[in-house]
Amino acid sequence: MGSNKPVLLVCRSLNEMHLLNRFQPENNCCYIVASNDLRVHLEIAKYPWVADVCYLEQMESYYSVAAEVIRLLELINQWLESLGNDFKGIPKELLFWIRNAEGGITTQRIQDLLLLIRSYKYILDTYKVKTILILRNPQAEWEDDVLMGVAQFHNIEVRIIGQWRFSILKAKLLSWLKFAAREPYYIALILFAKLRGAWQSQRSRPAAQEIVVQLCIPSDKFVQDHLPLMKALAARGYQPVALLWRASPAAAPIQQAGLGVAELETLVPLSGIFAAPYRVWLTWRQARRRRAEFFSHPELRYAEISLGPLLWPAVLAFFGEELASRYRLKLAARNYFAHHAPKAIKLWGRGVLAEGAVVASVLKGNQNPVTFFWGWAFYENPYWIESPFCELILASGDIQVDYFHKLGVPAAQIAKVGIGRYDHLEEFQHTHSPAQSQALLNIPQQYQYYILFDSNATLRGYHTIQEQSLVTETLLNFIREYPEVALLIKPHPIHSEGWLEALIDLFKLPNVFLIDKNMEPYHAINAADLLITKFSTIAMEAMLFKKAVIAISLDGEERFRIYGDAVEPVNSLAGLHTLLTQVVNDADARRRWRDNQLQNQAIFLEQYLGKDMGNAAQKGAAAVDRFIRQKSTFFGEH
Repeated sequence: MGSNKPVLLVCRSLNEMHLLNRFQPENNCCYIVASNDLRVHLEIAKYPWVADVCYLEQMESYYSVAAEVIRLLELINQWLESLGNDFKGIPKELLFWIRNAEGGITTQRIQDLLLLIRSYKYILDTYKVKTILILRNPQAEWEDDVLMGVAQFHNIEVRIIGQWRFSILKAKLLSWLKFAAREPYYIALILFAKLRGAWQSQRSRPAAQEIVVQLCIPSDKFVQDHLPLMKALAARGYQPVALLWRASPAAAPIQQAGLGVAELETLVPLSGIFAAPYRVWLTWRQARRRRAEFFSHPELRYAEISLGPLLWPAVLAFFGEELASRYRLKLAARNYFAHHAPKAIKLWGRGVLAEGAVVASVLKGNQNPVTFFWGWAFYENPYWIESPFCELILASGDIQVDYFHKLGVPAAQIAKVGIGRYDHLEEFQHTHSPAQSQALLNIPQQYQYYILFDSNATLRGYHTIQEQSLVTETLLNFIREYPEVALLIKPHPIHSEGWLEALIDLFKLPNVFLIDKNMEPYHAINAADLLITKFSTIAMEAMLFKKAVIAISLDGEERFRIYGDAVEPVNSLAGLHTLLTQVVNDADARRRWRDNQLQNQAIFLEQYLGKDMGNAAQKGAAAVDRFIRQKSTFFGEH
């Protein structure tokens, strides 16, 4: 860089590129453009005064900061609990951020903050930056604030360009309106649910053999996951009831199956509907008075940077978006369990997620149902501790049993029952050929080979924008080389549409097909010869379709290699291109490679699903029944 002053120019998306047209570079400066948008990297070549271009954030897994996230989370929860007031505010048992970082505005925000600080410090140190110019982006004001906080600590000058553009002001206004409308919207939903319940005379009647299954997402996937177990419990003489919260659309398919439903919204007392925001305001007033204490907390620091001011927007969002709902849920659950004494309950998210923890707090000390969980997790996750609310784990196979043993769950509290969520896939394959799935997806059958790319959704610590964009670009370049190969791209249902679609449009390739993100992935898997993913559960589903799988991971995190030898691990873009070239060009090598994978997949599936993959729901119901009887005997019930 010579003697020129290094200047970091932050351009977060292609939408800010037009600001560079009016920018006058200084002769004594060396400009480095930083952006997470790959299109900016491709376009920046038009500007001769730019010395280098880099990604604004690094590809780094959450494992690198998890221990610090947990430490900070405990400090924040101690501070929040100190604000609790049962009589004039929100009870302290509702004032917590969950120990789960898979999105959201709380724990995920702590993790994001630490990862951003590490990324920003890396760039500033690498380029010896003296000045930062920020092209203001309407969707990244918090990220810019973090960058400015890091720069201030390093005594680096920061200048903002385009701060008062219409798009910025519009985004601020829309954000404020959305924030302000959230509470009236939820109140309206509850009132509508109460009116609908009164009109339809819906009331879940107490039953002596009741088992509650808590459900807080209405998607078909979650409904279908729960129905087989509920039916199996009903066959054993129990009365399973789906306890719904913000999941009203799930009521119809559950009732059509002849099973019970209780919508908790109908049980929120009218006084509680409107008392909730007032109580939140009372507690928020206490938080505001102690804001300086939060800002200056001596232990809320990372890399010598004070985190209080940077986390305060998340505290505000927590009060404005979550707390009133939690309070109303607690009132509704209290009303429900005042008349119902279930034998067992499946808490949402093992009781680790907020809705499950709130319901568990109502049960605590009043009733003693068996609390059970049936989940798929089996890989190391530092945030997942054994829940104090979960007595019985329904594990699928040996791999999951070993996983829960490592979490400290006693062997007597684990039942190996298999897993039922994939039972329908065998019938699906009998009724749909690959050609039929291709036709349904409007994909021509003229191609020699079909690659399915699980582009997933981006989330810091798991799958970064940089990683997603680099893999996508590599695949698009490969497909351009091989027009006889089709590329199917299936985003995750929570994918935010935008740059990925724009990148695909930029290449304009006729053999690239974007699959609807809201579709179940089964037709896409069936239509493909090969799946490329990172570590999503879609890899498990591809194994059940007997498809080869490549697991591409660029962040170097070995703990994301959760499928072992059942998938082909690739750690570089060059390695991905080389492997795909061999697979496409050499039919014999491709066949040998696929046969070897299928053998390894069979071993993995047996260890994960067990030898007898059928009747998982019946086995799970038997395990719950057995545990209920053991507990009843222990407490002397008859």
